[in-house]
Amino acid sequence: MNMEDLLYNLQVDTASIMMDLKENMRKLHCIKSSRVGDLKYTREEYFSCKAYIKQALDDAFLYLFEHYEPITRLKEQLMGISHMLYTKIEERKEYALIHFELGPNPIMVDQKGHTYLIDFEGMKYFDLQYE
Repeated sequence: MNMEDLLYNLQVDTASIMMDLKENMRKLHCIKSSRVGDLKYTREEYFSCKAYIKQALDDAFLYLFEHYEPITRLKEQLMGISHMLYTKIEERKEYALIHFELGPNPIMVDQKGHTYLIDFEGMKYFDLQYE
């Protein structure tokens, strides 16, 4: 059964399932590398996770500003806060293995409540905070 179905089932002990998932994620995140990249290759050249995340945030803001009028009024404030936070982030020197597409769908749960990650083709070494 997938995790999303279980989250809406009031008769399921989701606390123990979440604890099992937390432990599995801890084990995954203990796998480290000094390079960024997916499992097929790692980036030899310099790559900034910090800049990648900032660009993704800026792209999300641009989408919001274009499609949601109430947010547009906050554009200057949101961009200012985003930039201020960006300047405080320090680039990592070590990266953790992360799923990169984590959500309720790529988590399967067996009859005993043990969790299993699936759809891990996007897995990569990256900044752990991204997950």
